[in-house]
Amino acid sequence: MLGEYFIDRCICACCSIDQEHAKVKQIFEAANFILSWYKKEVSRTDMPMEFIDKFDLANYLTEYRSKQKEFNFDKLIIGIKDGKLKDLVPYINANVTEFSDDDVSEFKDLILSKKKVCNLVSGKKNFQKLLNDIETGNYIDDTEICERWEHEISRSWSKINDVNRLEAIEEVASLDLRNDDYSVVENDIREKYNEKNIIKTGFESVDDLFTAGGFERGRLYTIGGISNIGKSNFAVNLIKNAVMCGNEDPDSIFLYITGENLISESLERMYCCFTGEPHVDMLNSLMNDRTFSLKKEIHKNLDSKKSNIIMRYFKAGITTSSQIASIVSEVSTMGNLKAVYLDYLDLTNSGRGIPDLRLDLGQACLDYKQIGIDYKIPFIQLTQLNRSAYDKSLEPTLSSMGESMKKVEHSDFVLFLQSPQKPIIYFPFNGLQKKCKAIKMTVLKNRGGETGDSTQIMTATRLGGKKIFNYRMEEMPKLQTDPVVDTLQINDIHSSSWAGF
Repeated sequence: MLGEYFIDRCICACCSIDQEHAKVKQIFEAANFILSWYKKEVSRTDMPMEFIDKFDLANYLTEYRSKQKEFNFDKLIIGIKDGKLKDLVPYINANVTEFSDDDVSEFKDLILSKKKVCNLVSGKKNFQKLLNDIETGNYIDDTEICERWEHEISRSWSKINDVNRLEAIEEVASLDLRNDDYSVVENDIREKYNEKNIIKTGFESVDDLFTAGGFERGRLYTIGGISNIGKSNFAVNLIKNAVMCGNEDPDSIFLYITGENLISESLERMYCCFTGEPHVDMLNSLMNDRTFSLKKEIHKNLDSKKSNIIMRYFKAGITTSSQIASIVSEVSTMGNLKAVYLDYLDLTNSGRGIPDLRLDLGQACLDYKQIGIDYKIPFIQLTQLNRSAYDKSLEPTLSSMGESMKKVEHSDFVLFLQSPQKPIIYFPFNGLQKKCKAIKMTVLKNRGGETGDSTQIMTATRLGGKKIFNYRMEEMPKLQTDPVVDTLQINDIHSSSWAGF
């Protein structure tokens, strides 16, 4: 894995590269990571004797160089000339040479490539043990072997994705504005605002506030709502809208992680939201027609957009942000992960044992923001508002955020869902009266974009005496006068797809 040539190059670089070179600290940190990894993976008894002293020297030098702000070769020699490495001082002196910019770049590529290999093969011991157990019959049954094999393959793929992801992040982690090439960072900006990477909310009044017309990757979006306002339902609508407004990227995946509703409940909502079929009609078909299946219609919509939705349930109160990150990591191996929707933040914790709930939720927010950055996706989280948000006479403010203002501080975007002054509204429709539940929607924070006045979205519940509730949320049609008496606007409502009818 590590030969004498590699060790010699590390020692030569440590003795020769000036501290002034850009990213020199990153190079030596990566080199020390490789040597430390090798030290844990390979027993000293398995190392060639003539190799050990050089290895120890390289390990010391890379750690020394990664910690120094300024490098002085003479000071380095003085530090080790009386220690256990003193016999190698002549060897060190012989390895001092002049490193050109091209030499530094070549050494950097060597180190980063080797670091990637170390990361990828870090689980080889588990594979070796598994293969040995198969050959020797050291297992109970075939099921055990299959499960262990699938686990190691899944772990390996996850590791590859993590390494590639972190490698991409490192490329834009710093920038010397006078001396560095801007191309990598400029390309990152282009990709961030590329239309294919923008996730539409499906609500025009919200999408218009974003620079690029929708959720951007690497951002944390927080949607706060009062109890029973329809936060989970809103998340389902966001996912459905994202799929239907998407760009048909192959293998696009939208991940919905919920501790609020069971998967069965989420599936009911998703079906009705996609099809527009009233929930009561869907239940009647499911209960009385054994040939009826929810899958057919959902598949039709997903196939048309070459997309998939993966739903995962978690246990409320005990699930940590690192466990949420593990779910995201696993799902990211299945296709082109486009966005994550968490329902909801307050049901998770940071897992760090922070006794102050306010600070713990703040740390969890930071973790979820990092997921968005790491995977280059928007991370959308739902959360609870405090009791002041229930007062319909008050204008919405960020101080209504439940439990912790840290949620606001760490979020790039904050939207509130609240009850308006008139939560039930009636509209004429096809000669009947349509009853709708109204929700006030207000954007209160938008990093890099506008905030907006409150608008309303609607969910239809009854038409005449018939139940038509189908979980769909849509913006209220813009009527110029009282919608109950303005018959001139009926055709406009009828011709739209508003509320699925």
